[in-house]
Parts: sequence; structure tokens; C-alpha cells
Amino acid sequence: MKKIGVIGLGNISQKAYLPVMAEMNDRVEWHFYTRNQEKLAAICEKYHFEYHYSSLTALIESGIEAAFVHTATPTHAEIIELLLNEGIHVYVDKPISEDIRETARLLQLAEAKNLILMTGFNRRFAPFYQELAAIPAKNMIIMEKNRVDTIKENQYAIYDDFIHVVDTMCYLLGGNLTHFSVHKKLEGEVVSQVMIQLHTETTTGIAITNFKAGANREWVEVMTPSATYQVENMVKMKTLTKDSEKINEFSDWTSTLEKRGFVSIIEAFVESLATLESPISIQETIVSHDICHKIVQKESV
Repeated sequence: MKKIGVIGLGNISQKAYLPVMAEMNDRVEWHFYTRNQEKLAAICEKYHFEYHYSSLTALIESGIEAAFVHTATPTHAEIIELLLNEGIHVYVDKPISEDIRETARLLQLAEAKNLILMTGFNRRFAPFYQELAAIPAKNMIIMEKNRVDTIKENQYAIYDDFIHVVDTMCYLLGGNLTHFSVHKKLEGEVVSQVMIQLHTETTTGIAITNFKAGANREWVEVMTPSATYQVENMVKMKTLTKDSEKINEFSDWTSTLEKRGFVSIIEAFVESLATLESPISIQETIVSHDICHKIVQKESV
């Protein structure tokens, strides 16, 4: 049975990860650490997790071979470096770091030690997005991930929210990027709009986030010479041709976490410990972080 650590128990961890991990108790021995010991004890009791620790050192000394890091972004680099130097594979919530040099250094460290450092880009594992990625002859992709009156300063907005849009678009495009451009609107230090155009040799991708859109909405449209494919909020897929319209939806039994890719990404990381092949490559990871770095540096237009 694999021994895997979980560091940090914030909202995302509790909503998206713990329910999936609890279903894997027969295959994985989960070991937990967070600074809030009262919360830790309550969660372990709720999900019947047996092992929890009062320090990160104690967790590492328990003999874990991998760890999920769900702490605040400013703490990522120090924790990741410590784990990698102890020979422990790492899965971390996006981003690895808001410093591109730090991100590159940690990825290089993982590669040098033949360890996995995987970022939690769950949309790569959302079933309908995987269907879109597999479509041949794509010539244009449009993605929007809009928010209701959200106030986030420049760097935080890009690395906390827009990074998902960037990485999903890179995933759907599939090929090497030839160039990209950025349009960003700032109101003081707060981002109100971001738009990027990404280009491969065959496909153009346009991705936007409007932080004052009036409605939360995620929408992807993939166009080919023979059909157009649309996915709304990751749960509904429509295929349009000149003669027909087809709608695919999940069954009532499919969980929200499965629809949004969390079940598959957690399974993929755990399975990768046997093969030592990361489900998301170092190159894919650095490209998404580097684009975000360049967007942060971009002045308001």
C-alpha cells in the first residue's frame, strides 16, 4: 500500500481532494499534517484517516513516498524543495510559485532527482475537455472563464485564476506555440479583464476572463472544418454541424468532482508513482507558468 502525505487542509483540499482520497483508503495509506491541529483531528475522524502529525518533520519521517501540497502559495517553494530533497514526489496546487525563476529551479531539481513535481491543473483531466483535446484538425479555439465582480490584484488574479485558462488553452491547442499576445485592463492594481491569443502552426486560441462579467461562466468552443464543439461549465457538450446538433451530458450518477477532473488527476498522480512518468510534463508546466509571468508583467492596454 502506498504511503502518501497531505500537507494543508484549506477549502480546495476539503472540497475537491479529501472526498476522493477517502474513496482510495483501501489502496493508499494517507498521512496528514496541517498547522491547525483541531481541524486536522476533526477531518481525520470524519473521513476515517488514521495517520496525522503535529509537525511537517514528523510527517516526512513517517516514510511517505509522495505528498499533496495544499498550503498557501507563498509557502509552496520552501515545502516543495524540502520534500524533493527528501526524495519525495510532489503534487502541488497551482501555481508552483509566483516567481518564474523559482518555478524553473524547482522543476529542474525534480528532474535532476528523477522525482515527479506535478501541478494541479485539473481541467486537463475533465472528461469533456479531454474529448475536445482529442479532436483532429482544430483551427480555432475560444475559451472564456468569467467571474462576478471579482476584485483581485494583478499577480494574484493571474496566478490564482487565469492560470487555469492559460493551461487549459495550451492543453487544447496541443502543439508548440509559435507566438502569443496579451491584452490586459487594470483599474489601479486590480485586474478587470484579460485576453490572450495563442498560436500554433495550425490553430489559433483566444482566451478571456472578465472579472466583472455579471455571471460566473466557463465556456470552450473548438472549431474544425467539419464541426464546432462547445462545452459549458465542464458539464455539457454540444456538437454542431451544418445539418445537426447533438448534446451530451453526464449521467445523474457522475459526481461533480469527476466532471471537473479531480478524480482523474488524483488517480493519475498516484498511478504515476509506479511508472515515474509525470502525467503533466515539465515542459507543459513551465510553459503555462511562463505565460502567466509575462501576463503579470504586461502593462494595462
